[in-house]
Amino acid sequence: LGPSEMRTPAASAAVACILAVGLPLAWSAFPNPWEALPPPYDEHSLCIEGPLGDATCDAQAVERANSEQLHSVLQELTDTTFFRLFRVNLHGECPFERIKAFDTSSCGAPTPKPEAAAAGAPLFMSDLESPGSSCAIEAAHHHGLLHDEVDITTDLVDTFISQAEGAAAVAGQAVTACDDEDLPEFWVDMCARIPTTAGELVNLKLNPESDTGYNGSHIWAAIYQENCFVRANEPDSMCLEERVLYRILSGMHASTNIHVAMHHNASHSLHPDAVAVFRKHFGSVNSQRLRDLHFAFVVLLRGVQKGADYLRSLSFAEGALSADDAEAARAARLVDRLLDSCILQSCASVFSAFDEATLFQRPHEHTWWSLKRQFKGVFHNISSIVDCVSCQKCRLHGKLQLLGVGTALKWLLLPSDLIASATTRDEVVALVNTLSKFSRAITWSKQLAERARREDFEAARDRERAMASPTLAALTDGSEAAAPTVEPKLVDLAVSLIAGEGRKGNVNAEEESALLRLALGEDPKLLTLVRHYGADAARHLALLAHAVASQPSAQTSLSDRQF
Repeated sequence: LGPSEMRTPAASAAVACILAVGLPLAWSAFPNPWEALPPPYDEHSLCIEGPLGDATCDAQAVERANSEQLHSVLQELTDTTFFRLFRVNLHGECPFERIKAFDTSSCGAPTPKPEAAAAGAPLFMSDLESPGSSCAIEAAHHHGLLHDEVDITTDLVDTFISQAEGAAAVAGQAVTACDDEDLPEFWVDMCARIPTTAGELVNLKLNPESDTGYNGSHIWAAIYQENCFVRANEPDSMCLEERVLYRILSGMHASTNIHVAMHHNASHSLHPDAVAVFRKHFGSVNSQRLRDLHFAFVVLLRGVQKGADYLRSLSFAEGALSADDAEAARAARLVDRLLDSCILQSCASVFSAFDEATLFQRPHEHTWWSLKRQFKGVFHNISSIVDCVSCQKCRLHGKLQLLGVGTALKWLLLPSDLIASATTRDEVVALVNTLSKFSRAITWSKQLAERARREDFEAARDRERAMASPTLAALTDGSEAAAPTVEPKLVDLAVSLIAGEGRKGNVNAEEESALLRLALGEDPKLLTLVRHYGADAARHLALLAHAVASQPSAQTSLSDRQF
């Protein structure tokens, strides 16, 4: 990102740490964003517990409030006409040449892998190795077509809008920028880089977030690297403001990955199922990302609570036909129900867990590195990066979520009496839909973690049974034992899968013959693969076949080979 590409004075200071080493950066160049968070948490668990950090509630309180009240209200609310219609510009030009250089092909084609991935940068977006894409909305939601039957160069977002829907969505007015940080209006243009005054009206229910196969690693790398403040007094650690913004972005990223996992598309993924994708993104130390998701949810809830008076004053039938009065009344009742949730015992601590008054309490020493200017400038630049996404569905949901986050931050940082004049209809839509996405991701993360736990339990049980089997025990300790008893159906399934791979051309004649010898010879490792994977074992046969055929003697059992 060159200096000439920066659009705000704050960006010139904020980008200094990027220009020092260039794009991409190694993650080791950043301080640990969680160093100030309270321990303990189990970094090897897919289920988080305990304090969130930077907020007064814990993970269990968030999940309880979400499951008992918030999730159902938010899902119903985003189904209403007002909240499913979103105006967005999907054709903005990417302002950063160095980011465009990574995105050399259309949606879903392999993107050059940034060096930062090898260096440990936080690139845990959808599969870096994904070979395909289904960015076209029709691939997953219309006509029953398979992924490879859809021309992804056609319209990528379904822009159908009914007459009633079009009448219900009135574009907002642009706000005037304010560059004086001492004025309360300084934050009114927080979302200026995601304008909603012009663009296409999109029905979000026709364009749900899903697994498109798009390789967005370079986009996420740029987003994280752009969140880099100049630290005058604390060069080795993140200040509270920087950490809050980082954790919100990390939570948004976690939500995206959970949606990708739940809509897992095996046609363009090397992972067999949703749980495998979930493990990849959130296993080991990456479980902290789930804590950031809960934190981001809490910050947005606090924004909604502060903007409650404005939300209650909205007309949800702007320009709508009279026949839609009932729908507008339903939306108003659901908004009231959401806002009234803060008085429930299960939700009260969650709505007030984040205190925006703790932000920007230190007096600025120099205008050029002012935290306020950097915070707003960094968010502006991150907002502009989304225009570098070549997949239109991904761009749609990226803009929606960043606008939702920006709206929540704007409401938190503005005086309450300025919220109404500084907010557009589509910012409200974006905030509620982003909150709904985070709610859904929290619910799904619990489901995926439970499925992973069951898989681990069943795998451990199978290992215990295997060790208790005289036949398999003999294989491990070298003692003599009777010939293993093999279920004929396993051999039959193995032969069937091998034949299928041969017909598809996934294995050559030599590899097919080697696999058949192993199957008919009742090789224990091959049959174990078939026993546990069933028909899905076919995806691993080509790899095994290549390894077997490359050995000096194809007669050797898999049990004697090392891979």
